[in-house]
Amino acid sequence: MKTVHVMLAMLGFSTVSCAQDIPQNEVPSVVMNAFDSKFPNAMDVEWERKGDIFNVDFEIDKIDHEAWMDATGKIIKLETEIKETEVPAAVKATIAKDFKDCHIDDAEKIEKDGKIYYSIELDGKTGDRTIIFDAAGKQVSDPSHLY
Repeated sequence: MKTVHVMLAMLGFSTVSCAQDIPQNEVPSVVMNAFDSKFPNAMDVEWERKGDIFNVDFEIDKIDHEAWMDATGKIIKLETEIKETEVPAAVKATIAKDFKDCHIDDAEKIEKDGKIYYSIELDGKTGDRTIIFDAAGKQVSDPSHLY
């Protein structure tokens, strides 16, 4: 029993350093105004904060979105769930050539630093994997800058 308490305490400490859920009334007005202006039809809005970065999950027309905003309200990154039919032909061609044993399970469009990327979850015989592609269909070798 003592081990369980220690593990729960450690879990509690580890989540303190991560993003924390915050109520909407704790989001600065400049951030909230920028969000409302950009996404007036957002539903099921949930906010988190990590330092000066605000992360917001929301839906528009039953499509999942996730945005990261700085303290001035500028969108740093935006992820939007997309259908397989919305995946660019160049990305599909790379998947067909380099990942023949896989099929697209989930897809997201990522907008960051003025560029567009696609996060594609592939299902295959050897297991699931997520690959990041640029808009031209080239696999991003180091996607760490997107997280």
